[in-house]
Amino acid sequence: MAYELEALEKSWRLAMHDSDWERLVGLAHRYGWRPAAGLDHYLREGTRLLPPSEAKALAGALEGALQNLPPERRRGSRPIVGALGDFVGETPPKSGPDADYEVYFSWGRRWIVEEVMRLCRQGAVEIRPM
Repeated sequence: MAYELEALEKSWRLAMHDSDWERLVGLAHRYGWRPAAGLDHYLREGTRLLPPSEAKALAGALEGALQNLPPERRRGSRPIVGALGDFVGETPPKSGPDADYEVYFSWGRRWIVEEVMRLCRQGAVEIRPM
């Protein structure tokens, strides 16, 4: 499954895999994001609205996380056949409280953190399954 995030005021959109979204929510929580509706609210299926104050708080948490992520680095790799978003020799990190979200977003996926932060700074964000 995948999600599409849309900054409603600007109609900016970003699509991502559900695993990226789940880990992004975990990363933001680690850096202080505490949505009033709870994290699970934004991880359930169905369309969700992230109000402007929550979206800006998410952007702030992601900004804090970016300061601790290593700079994006490129490495020669090729996707594993049939596995979207994974690379040869890459073991998908676990999610949950002990997950290493910083490693997950440290290369090749750092742009996701930057783009979600940019979307959330615009105000209300709709999160919907694709």
